[in-house]
Amino acid sequence: MYKVPCNHEGTVSPDECIKLLIDSKNKEKYIVCTQDENLKIHLWDNTITPIIFILRGVLTMDAPSEILKQRAKIW
Repeated sequence: MYKVPCNHEGTVSPDECIKLLIDSKNKEKYIVCTQDENLKIHLWDNTITPIIFILRGVLTMDAPSEILKQRAKIW
């Protein structure tokens, strides 16, 4: 696993850093692990990024977003 460094040096919030890093197509194929609901909603609605979170002590992968489902039909 590779942790992507942040080069913003405290000028943006961690959520903004992630949003700036991942574009709508997620070309780098990042996976985001977060408990932040607002970030999950943003990624789910605007990107094709897999999202992992903890639910009742278990790592859980979120269901595919509509964008990801549409993208899968094209592939």
